[in-house]
Amino acid sequence: PATTRQLAASLRERFGVHFLDCPVSGGPRGATAGTLTCMLGSDDEAAADRVEALVQAFAKKVVRCGPAGSGHAVKAVNNAMNSA
Repeated sequence: PATTRQLAASLRERFGVHFLDCPVSGGPRGATAGTLTCMLGSDDEAAADRVEALVQAFAKKVVRCGPAGSGHAVKAVNNAMNSA
């Protein structure tokens, strides 16, 4: 998540673009069945709104987790919980 936050800040400062992180949960079966869950992190609500419509084309559920890096943080927790 720290690297994601740094990358988002650098891209915003240098190029004026928004970087959003959006890891998925559900694996190949979820992708085939159309039941993926996406964890969306964004520093800009308008950018998240635009991207969410696209993500909903392949995901059953989109969870907005907070600023850039939050999606990766939630995915890491999800992976840790699933491996226990």
